Amino acid sequence: MKFKNKTFPLHATESCLYKLTKYRNIYFDLDNTLWDFETNARDTFREIFDIHHLWNTITDFERFISTFALYNEQSWEKYRLGQIRKEELRIERFCLTLHRLKIPDHNLSGLISDNYLELMPQKSNLVENTLKVLEYLKPRYRLFILTNGFHDIQSAKLENSGIRHYFNGIITSEDTRWSKPDPRTFEYALKSVNAKKAESLMVGDNLILDISGARNFGMDQVFFNRKMISHDMNITYEINELKELMLIL
Repeated sequence: MKFKNKTFPLHATESCLYKLTKYRNIYFDLDNTLWDFETNARDTFREIFDIHHLWNTITDFERFISTFALYNEQSWEKYRLGQIRKEELRIERFCLTLHRLKIPDHNLSGLISDNYLELMPQKSNLVENTLKVLEYLKPRYRLFILTNGFHDIQSAKLENSGIRHYFNGIITSEDTRWSKPDPRTFEYALKSVNAKKAESLMVGDNLILDISGARNFGMDQVFFNRKMISHDMNITYEINELKELMLIL
């Protein structure tokens, strides 16, 4: 765990750390910060493979997963830049994935997209210690979700995983009209709930979207570096396990 470039042992207890008190508002990214996107996506695609009998057509499930991850990120980047619309994003990532796997079936792409949007938000796997951390934080702070995801999908994820009641609000890129890391996203997130920048903290797993975005806006950040990514960015706080938030807050 790193606090302002100072490293504390993971076994440290709350009593031996200086507890910060200036924060009142904690903003969380959702996917892969609280809601376990990777595990839930795998579960969803296994169901989709069963529905469409794809196990014989696509024999390498891991290759499908990695190919989708690539085109999903590329499609989201195009959406963030305003190059494609919401409806195009939802199907393009599957068209490109199937084409790469030499299955140029546009109709199948549409069916898989529909299945994905229906089944994915129903999954409820959370990142380890999510409930423990939210239980700890809820009485002490105002908690918000700040996500680039679509409002209907992200809201369903929160409801179906049983954590919606912990949050005072959900703010998505559809609400703000901009996407992280655009500073206007963070400005909207604060103004819409009457929060002050100096009293707010962004927690996320994406070094560019969450951390660099918040930092460029002038907002403190917690980088949830669960994959132990090497970097040289100057970050307010860095943790490797979600439960370490309880040592900061």
